[in-house]
Amino acid sequence: MPITISNCQTIDGKIVIYASEAQLTDDSIENGYFGCAGVAEIPELQNKMITLAKGGFKHHTAIGEGHVKSILKEAFTTYLHYDWVDID
Repeated sequence: MPITISNCQTIDGKIVIYASEAQLTDDSIENGYFGCAGVAEIPELQNKMITLAKGGFKHHTAIGEGHVKSILKEAFTTYLHYDWVDID
């Protein structure tokens, strides 16, 4: 299933956000796992994680169904005037 991942943080009173697109796989999660989990194919994950870690983002992310990065970017930057970090 196509997904979009995103997260935000506040830096000096400004909201900073990123989004990227990925693919949720059919891999199963063990029955004893506590919490919410899934397995995704995320292109260039290592480079994205380095960019996010250096930028101060936490390891959690929001996930939505579908590839909607361009829609989120337009809404957050054009209408809400949030700062955008490009991780792709």
